[in-house]
Amino acid sequence: MLLKPSLSSMLAFSALARVPELVSRHFEEPKISAVAMPRSVKCGQAPLYENRRIVNGSWIPTKGAFPFIVNIKVGWQRWCGGAVYDKYTVISAAHCFCDSQNLNDLKLFFADFDQRKEYNQENGQDPRKVKSIKRHPDYDKYLQNNDIAILKLTEELPFNDKIQPICMPTVEVAGGEHAITMGWGYAFNTNDDNKLSFAHLRVIPRESCRRQEWYPMSMNHHIICTALQGGVIDVCQGDSCGPLAQQNSAGDFELIGIVSWESGYATNKNPRVYTDIYDYVDWIKEVTGEPKY
Repeated sequence: MLLKPSLSSMLAFSALARVPELVSRHFEEPKISAVAMPRSVKCGQAPLYENRRIVNGSWIPTKGAFPFIVNIKVGWQRWCGGAVYDKYTVISAAHCFCDSQNLNDLKLFFADFDQRKEYNQENGQDPRKVKSIKRHPDYDKYLQNNDIAILKLTEELPFNDKIQPICMPTVEVAGGEHAITMGWGYAFNTNDDNKLSFAHLRVIPRESCRRQEWYPMSMNHHIICTALQGGVIDVCQGDSCGPLAQQNSAGDFELIGIVSWESGYATNKNPRVYTDIYDYVDWIKEVTGEPKY
């Protein structure tokens, strides 16, 4: 005779049947949310750079396009430029700083696209102070030979999309290479040196740059000269010590030169002269060590 199951036995069976479901639900694997991990810093990055060819010294279209450039001021007056080597170090030119330089007068600004705008402290745009300046021991202030200096900061830089270190050059330029210079000088057909501007240049072979009909003064071999791309305009005056940069095969920016001097506005037979950074990489590392990111 078949027995009719009781209500209690049916409920017990139903509960047992749902055990796998309950166990599965109870021990369900947690969902892992995507957490933004800090990006490792490497040299030569420019996340906001737009590779578009601008002529006549037009303004940079993107803020932070060249995150390695430094605006050096004495008080609130623009003085020189430089490039970020690492979170404690800036590379500039020796002629900007005298032997009796008062370090308290110097202010270094980063991510400084428009000098008329207020500085954003979250981007590290509040000025940094200088702890020490090391000029090259063989710097000649009359001939501007070995025109390079290393500045140490009193506090480290906060690297972000708008502040990044630049790479040291790995190959010596020979002439004919494309390069970019940038600064806050008076750009072509404007009277405004507040916004960062740039120009595309072509590296001139060193032998041509040292021709007597171009520059009768004696120059050493540790220089780079540039000609204007298209023969139109450079970033002109007021850009002393700004970086001369070049992208390597991987797309990383390398510091190949620091503006040293020129005679008036740069022209194709009166080129701007840069310190050749490739010749000083060993000295830079001797003074400051490997870059610290």
